[in-house]
Amino acid sequence: MKNIKNILQKVALGIMFLALSGVIAHAGFGVSPADIINDRLKPGSTYTREFKLSRSGNLSAVEIVLEPEFGEANSWLVFTPGKSFIFEKGERVKTFKVQVRVPETAEIKEYTGSLRVKANPSTSGDVKGVTIAQGLKINGGLSLTDENIEKLSITAISVNDILKGSPVIVDINAKNEGNVDTSPTAKVKIMDFQKNVLEEHELSNLGVVKEDEERVLSGQFISDLELGEYFIEVEVFLNATSLRKETLVFKVTEEKKPVAAGTVGKEESSSTVPIVKFLQDNKTYVTWVVAGIVAGLIIYLLISKLWRDKSEEDKARASSIALGSQASTRQVLSIGFGFLVFVGLFSSSLVGIEVKETLVKDHKKEVQGTQDTIVTNPQPMLNVIANTDKEGNNIYPIYEKANTASEVIYEAKENETFTVVEETVGWYKISLSGGRTGWVSKSIIKSINTREAN
Repeated sequence: MKNIKNILQKVALGIMFLALSGVIAHAGFGVSPADIINDRLKPGSTYTREFKLSRSGNLSAVEIVLEPEFGEANSWLVFTPGKSFIFEKGERVKTFKVQVRVPETAEIKEYTGSLRVKANPSTSGDVKGVTIAQGLKINGGLSLTDENIEKLSITAISVNDILKGSPVIVDINAKNEGNVDTSPTAKVKIMDFQKNVLEEHELSNLGVVKEDEERVLSGQFISDLELGEYFIEVEVFLNATSLRKETLVFKVTEEKKPVAAGTVGKEESSSTVPIVKFLQDNKTYVTWVVAGIVAGLIIYLLISKLWRDKSEEDKARASSIALGSQASTRQVLSIGFGFLVFVGLFSSSLVGIEVKETLVKDHKKEVQGTQDTIVTNPQPMLNVIANTDKEGNNIYPIYEKANTASEVIYEAKENETFTVVEETVGWYKISLSGGRTGWVSKSIIKSINTREAN
């Protein structure tokens, strides 16, 4: 009897253990991130949050149901792929997105709540018997404000190798975490491996990152770097605040010349006979020489045939000798005619040749196509880009203050150069004639030269 009692106790413990094991297996769910919080929302703005569901243990198919509990803000939430979706059999990770679309008429206050994530057994019949509905809770807080908040996150910076003479392209991954559109700038230094600065550039037109947007911004500039490897330091700014700085390595390589079909991977043989290489490199001229020699031989044979049946007396005359009655004069005449044929072919190749003016690259320039001005002070010199008014006339507005709403005190001429006396966010303060100063927007700057005179 005692043995039967012990056996029943062991069986009961085993059944309990199996039951608990099933619950633990079903309870192996997790979610990341664990909240949905934003305190920078404005009426009319949007905010997107991506979540990752993970699970372990039992990998049967289950239905995921999302239940928002934000009160009146529930209608603001849009779910992708939907408020319910299937966690397929065998899947360990599943993602979904929640987008908050704030109405223009929303009241400025805090909306707290949560998002419940329930995992119900799938109706496909994969799960049989008694089951447990699992659940997770994501806490949330959505605060509305009427303030403009600029916040930008730089997640990555990259620079690829370039061919000599090609522009250097800087790619910047940016994510707008504020509630207004933002436009960052970047400062670039190129250095050798001893950290000596070779070039400096400013990228001020990278583009705009809209609210709740993540995108890649690209900027480029022309460089005079020689072949080799270099350090490139990229620092990204939003207004005057540094967001991220990275030092990378990139190469300047030589452009590969096109290779004839069938020669890929083969090097030119070092045993090539020099005379053969010369003939290959000068095919046109060799052809003209051969044509001249052939023409000379034909003339020699024709003159010989002309004088073959003539008497010796006729051949001995001075005029006859000049016309090739003697072998020596025939040789001279044939050589001269062959040379004339060569000169004629060469001259014909010159017909139709158009002489073009070639612009020589100025290696002293920071930016190609703009005037290079050497200054004796460390302040940068600026060239402005033309804008046009409604009538199509070029205008270059210089403002009294660093604000486009202020008075225009001067209109610059094409490629006019100014000296910078002060710099602020988005503006340069420049010196004008008569001791005056004005402000010019960085958005219309064509080139900046910060090189000092030796």
